[in-house]
Amino acid sequence: MKQSLLLLLGLYAYCGYAQPTVTSAIVPVFGDSLHYVWADSADPLDGQTGGNQTWDFSSLAPHPLHPDYYFKFMDPADTPHADRYPGAELAAVTPDGNFVFYVLTNGTLELMGATAEVPTLGTAFSDYDNNESEVVFPINFGDSHSDTFDGTNSLGAFSGDFDGTWSAQVDGYGTLVLPIGTFTNVLRTKEERTFNITGMPGLSSTLWRYSTPDRSLWLLSFERFDDGSPDQVFYASSPQVVTSSVEVRPAGFAIYPNPVQAGRQVVFENLDGRFAEMVLSDFSGKIIAGKTLYDGQITMSADLPPGFYFLKFKNAEGGVFTEKIIVER
Repeated sequence: MKQSLLLLLGLYAYCGYAQPTVTSAIVPVFGDSLHYVWADSADPLDGQTGGNQTWDFSSLAPHPLHPDYYFKFMDPADTPHADRYPGAELAAVTPDGNFVFYVLTNGTLELMGATAEVPTLGTAFSDYDNNESEVVFPINFGDSHSDTFDGTNSLGAFSGDFDGTWSAQVDGYGTLVLPIGTFTNVLRTKEERTFNITGMPGLSSTLWRYSTPDRSLWLLSFERFDDGSPDQVFYASSPQVVTSSVEVRPAGFAIYPNPVQAGRQVVFENLDGRFAEMVLSDFSGKIIAGKTLYDGQITMSADLPPGFYFLKFKNAEGGVFTEKIIVER
């Protein structure tokens, strides 16, 4: 997968109505940052299957403690756990410093590892021996899939095995109404998951996800737990448009100097003239600056704190590629 994912947007007829097809183009690439609102619980969910539905979640309200929640996507080699997950092709980090590691195998986005920062105790790891399916592409109305997974949880000297099951049914398509707007050509997937840890009670949940061919990942994710735990509801606060299916890095492209000192100029060598638009963002995905690159260079602001940043280059045809740059003092 790396940064290259194929977009095949297809529409086919079912009972006389057009239905969307969602492909792996919705999987983010390095440097993308998806922002979600962690919302309060929402109803109703059941009974909204089939075609040409309207799912109205316009009344969703942000959770007072979690108004914004982001997932920053990056090269796994740039994470603190690169040595532990050498086979990962994509990583995501959350605001609390937790990481998730993915691989795309035969059209299936699979979860192969995850970390969680535990106060005073350190980092907890979930290492999969048998990866867990996250989504199977392409997504079409009526599709169904199932999978099993297993692995080991560890925290310091403590460890324990886990296993579980996952099944998915694409059970509806239509229009999704969110507080931020209305989206058409949306597919709904209902997923059921069981998760068992050795020596502990098992956990089961049902997850509804809503996706569309031209927006990254999910517009809405709603998980309900069988044990009565609070629902987890996330909706996109600024859905990222899928602009390109293929990473189109110009041959021989280079950045220098890299690392660069704040306040100094960066030059882009062998940058295709079509890639005139550039966006600079920080590790959290916050956009720092945008520029039209007539001269193939940019001066890094003297106010930039030291750290990792991402430069995303775009062209008029929707092509995109991303480069990491390090800013020093």
